[in-house]
Formats: sequence, structure tokens, C-alpha cells
Amino acid sequence: MLALQQIGHSKIRVDAREKISGSALYLADYDVGDCLQGFTVRSQRAHATIKQIVFDADFDWSRLTVVQAADIPGRNVNPVILEDQPFLADRVVRYYGEPILLLAAPTLELCRAAADHISISYEELPACFTIEESLATSTPFFGEDNSFKRLQINKGDIEAAFREQNFHITEAEYTTAAQEQLYLEPQAMLAQFDLEGGLLVTGSLQCPFYVHSSLASAFPELVDRIEVRQSVTGGAFGGKEDFPSLIATHAALLAYHSGRSVRMLYDRAEDFQCTTKRHPSRTRIRSAVDTEGNIVALDVELLLNAGAYSTLSQVVLARGVLHAAGAYHVPHVRVQGNALATNLPPSGAFRGFGAPQAIFAIESHLDKIAQELNQDPVVLRRRNLLRPGDTFSTGQLVQTDACSQVLERAVSSSAYEENNRADRVFNDSHPTLRRGTGLALFYHGAGFTGSGENRIQGCALLQGNVDGTISIRVTSTEMGQGAATVLAQIAAEALQVSTAMIRFETPTTQHPDSGPTVASRTTMIVGKLIERAASELRERIAEYSGDEQFRTRVSQAVAAGGLETLSSYEPPPELKWDEETYQGDAYPDYSWGCYLAQVEVSLLDYSVRIRRFTTVQDIGTVINPALAAGQVEGGIMQAIGFTLYEKVHYADGKTLNAGFTDYIIPTLADLPQLAVEFIEYPSDRGGYGAKGVGELPFDGVAPAIAAAIRAAVGVDVRHLPLLPEQLMELLCQV
Repeated sequence: MLALQQIGHSKIRVDAREKISGSALYLADYDVGDCLQGFTVRSQRAHATIKQIVFDADFDWSRLTVVQAADIPGRNVNPVILEDQPFLADRVVRYYGEPILLLAAPTLELCRAAADHISISYEELPACFTIEESLATSTPFFGEDNSFKRLQINKGDIEAAFREQNFHITEAEYTTAAQEQLYLEPQAMLAQFDLEGGLLVTGSLQCPFYVHSSLASAFPELVDRIEVRQSVTGGAFGGKEDFPSLIATHAALLAYHSGRSVRMLYDRAEDFQCTTKRHPSRTRIRSAVDTEGNIVALDVELLLNAGAYSTLSQVVLARGVLHAAGAYHVPHVRVQGNALATNLPPSGAFRGFGAPQAIFAIESHLDKIAQELNQDPVVLRRRNLLRPGDTFSTGQLVQTDACSQVLERAVSSSAYEENNRADRVFNDSHPTLRRGTGLALFYHGAGFTGSGENRIQGCALLQGNVDGTISIRVTSTEMGQGAATVLAQIAAEALQVSTAMIRFETPTTQHPDSGPTVASRTTMIVGKLIERAASELRERIAEYSGDEQFRTRVSQAVAAGGLETLSSYEPPPELKWDEETYQGDAYPDYSWGCYLAQVEVSLLDYSVRIRRFTTVQDIGTVINPALAAGQVEGGIMQAIGFTLYEKVHYADGKTLNAGFTDYIIPTLADLPQLAVEFIEYPSDRGGYGAKGVGELPFDGVAPAIAAAIRAAVGVDVRHLPLLPEQLMELLCQV
């Protein structure tokens, strides 16, 4: 068998030169002649009836285009899942900052001046902002009980398990707060109509066909003449999965009514106030453990604060409940999930997609059990972790020993026992500092939940060019994570050429739909499509050796009539999933991780410094080690913010700290010493054996830090973020 030439090597990113040099054009850099600037007039109430909109008759409106809900040619519905969110509020607003009117003018200054001459009167309605308020309200605004989605997973007989008298019962509640994605480039869209009436929307986005679906809802007569194209995207992290559909449709409505190109660029404050956040959560867990330390039963309730509209909350909830029982073999499990409506801005996708909230809860609960039983947390995990032949809460069979292997490698690589002893010696001698070491064991389902991939039926097209190169035409987007590079490596490996022979074309809805760039599915699922397509293409090209012969053969084939191959997703026949019972194979495969944090806590100012962070993960075949390590490092930094720094402050639904000044994130000064290791259990369902890496690193950070803080100062960390003032309160209760 030939040695792999492209796979497993840290190839330089294909977009490195243009981004380092500054020549990459983001949407704000586009030079668009005769272009208007778009602006959104937003609700100043969290929940209210719109009584009247008055335009000042003394203001000169001739240079502006104004769009209201009644001006939408098609449906005033953003078609995500439940189709409950309007593009523009008509009679009722459900959150502070909800779009009501759109303005377009030659300058933003003119738009802002015009907005000051619009008067909107409201009649206040009862509002709820927290999970508890949503559950308690007597005036729900969605359905009968403000529930967007309920889910339940059952395994074994939970009631019978808890009737057993000899079990140790542990109960606790865990909460997490909203978190802002804080991508470098705010939301940005450009809408243009051509002379034939076709609509081109270009923007910073993750999912071109999601945007296309929304535009088709607003412009049904144009459905066959809409193209959505990605611009260079300055970060996303889930925040540009569903929200770009809204701003894209707003820009298109203004372009439609003005007859001009319209660009909408949010500033940081608007982006922060009005776009989606990570779902706040509340998780309650009751566990039963036998006298030998085996976890016999887990009863979990996971509640998510979904905000004013459902957006992606149904599928975020699904991933949350599917990770809520943790990486452990438990005979009796019940997980109940509920995504609840409140009058906050809609919650949405964010790296981890519901798993970080659930994993923080279950891993913290394992540490609480260990504390109550006076067991070492590692010993408790060793006894209960998932091994080959065990089943997840859905009944899916565990195929590999990756769970055990990442735990053992992390324990040995970090010198876990030696560090614990060193921490105790340090704590006995230092008057104001305390050190502790903690770990978390976890998994992340790679790919869409359940039958999601079957519904999408993703496709990838490889096409020969006149110059002898091969183009990858997919809708999988490059947003900083390295997809363009990794997919090119996979194609090059299958074709036995260098990546210089591969072009990753700008994603557009003119390409086959490879599915959205979400759910840790790109390298795994789309990579497999490209591997298959490239292998088929290689068989169709006359024999060659090396780049130059390849270039010649491809050029000849293109000249002779073209060269292309399309690969479509084929569901593995052995995977079965029941959407009603949530039983079966929840994911095509799983990535695994064990993260270990070493922290130092100050008893003077209650700050937490992370001294060292050790990570071991199985992501299948590591296609590009440098990019994979970068994903791990970036995920850790974001999750440190989620754990210790980042708190969105609301007052009656309005964000009070909508910017970098008051919303604190970790910087390089907060970066701990990092050790990143991979072990490889390749998946036959992923491109060259790859599984997902993008979301996994976020999942294990918060519980590992919480465990380390518990080891250092003896307090249970059950609520995130843990700001210094919260830590002070906890220590005062000891």
C-alpha cells in the first residue's frame, strides 16, 4: 500500500497568503458602484403590540427606501424549522431589537437621521426572560406552555432503579449562561439584481442553501433566479448558520424596492444586541450509584432558554439530550429536554451546539458523586466509562475503546497523580494561592443527529479545468477552520497529486448542495464524498505519474468533452434511527476527548489562572495535524471564556454590555500552557477515516476547570460563568 502523501501532513492553508497579506476581500472591502447602505429600525420593547408607526412629514424621505412587513412580495416567514419567525415584525414584537422597518440610503448617516424621524408606539405585553419565568408564566406567547420542543430518551427502567434502597443518591442543579460568538467580522450581506431580474446575494455565511431557502420564501417568483455566494468570512462559530438568512433577506428586500444594490453591515453593538447567542441552560440530575461505585441510574432534565423564536433550538436540544448521560455505561437512563420561549433575542448555533451545556452538567455531577463517595474522580470514571459492546442512552453500540484510551493517555501525559500530590504540598505552604487539578471525559457525535444526513443527501462535484487542475465544487464553506485546505488534501491524496493541482472554488448555490457547514460534518461527511469522487475521477484519467503528467491528462480530457464526477451521500445500511423514540444510531460516529486542567486560585481577588491544560482526543485520522491542533487550541480559549469570563448582562431584554469593553473575553495573556495530543481510531464513514474536530474541544473545558477549582478550594462549581464575585460567594459559604 502506498504511503499517504497528503493525509497526516501539516500542509499550509490554501488561503494563508491572501489573509496574511491583507489581500483577502471581506464584504466591507467590496467596491460596488451605485450601492445603497441598509439599516434596520428595531423594537425598543421586549414584548409588545405595535400600535402605530408614524413617519415625520417634515422629513425629506425622497432619498430613502423604506420597507415594512406589508412590502414583502412573498411570505413574511423565515423558514428555519418551525417557521415561527417573521422577517419583519408586523403586529407584535417579541424581543428587544426585533426588526420592524428597513431603510436604505446612500449613506448610513442618512439612514440614522431618518430613523430618528420615525415614531413607533407600543402597548406593553407581559415578558419573561429566564427559564423559570417562562415555565411559570400564565400568559405564554408560544403554544400552550412556551415550549418549542420536548424530547425524552429512555433506557432501562428508571423508576425501578430508584426504588432500590441500597443505592447512593446524588441530586444537583447546573446552569450555564448565554455566550456571544464574537466572530471578528460582524454580519454582512450584499444584494444585487441583474438586468434579467436575477437576484445575487453575497455575504459572510456558513450555509448558502439556508439563505437561499429564506430568499425563496420572501421572493417565490424568483426561486429559480436566486444565487447565494459566500464572501471571505471572518469567523462564524455557528453564529453565521441561521442568522445570515435574516440579514440577507433584509438586504434583498431593500434592493428589490430600491432597484439598486444594497449592502448591510452591522456594527459590533448591533451585531451583539440582535444576533443569536449560545442557549442558556438549566440541568437537573439525579443519580443512583451502587456500593461498588457503578452508576446504575441517571435521571436528567435539560432545559434551554431558546429566546423569542425557535430558530435551531429543536436540534440544539436534540444534541444536548443525546450527550446528557455522558461517556458512561448506565443501565437505566431517562433524559428529558425542553426548549423554552422567552423574550430574549433568539438563541442559536454556537460551537458544541447544546453539548457543552449538557457535558458541563454530567461531568460536574460525576465529580460530585466521587466527592460524596470519597473516590478519586479518575477511579470512578474508569469503572463506569463506555467500552466496546456497551450502549449509549439511545441503545447505539460502542464500537471502539477510544473512551478508555483518551482517559489513560491524558492521565499519564499530564502526570495526574504527581500533580495532585504537588498541589497538596503547595496548598499547605502558600498563604493566598491554592492549586488544583481536574479532568473531564466526553464525546461528541460527528455529523447530523439521527437521519439528518439522509434528508440532506449531500453531493460533491469534482471538475477538470482547461489548465489541468481539478476544482472542488461544494457548498461547504471556509470560515477560518481550514475546510478548503483539508478537502483539497483529501482530493489530492485520492488523485495522487499535490494540493497545487486542486482548486477549492468559492461556495455558491450554483454548486451541488453538500449540506451546511455545521455539526462537525465537513471533513467527515463531505470529505468522504470528495474521496469517492476523486477516486472515481482517477480511474477515468489515462495513466499518469506526478503533477505534470496529471495536468496534461486532465487538459486532454477537458478538451475532449469535459471531465467531472459527482458523488452523492449513501446512507450506511446498518445505521438505524427512530425519530419518535430517539432510539438507535444517533450519529455515524463519535469523537472522544479527555481534558485535564491545572489551575491556581487567588484567595485575595478570587481570580482563577489556568496554569496548564492537557488535551487528548480521538478525531479519527488527523488529516492536517497543524490545523487540527489549531482547532483544539481555539476551542479551548473560547471555552475558557464561557467558563470564567463571558457574561451577557440583560435589563428587560436589552443587552447592557454589547461590545468588547464590557464583555470580557480571554486574551493571549490568559492562554495556559497547552499540550495537544491525538490518538487515531479511524472511521470508515469519514474522508480517509476522519471524524469531527471543530466542536469537540469546547465540550470538555468547563467541567475540567470546574473540577480543578473544586480540588483547589473545595467548592462545587455548578453555575457558569464563574466570575470572581461568584467564587467569593461560594468560598464565603464554606
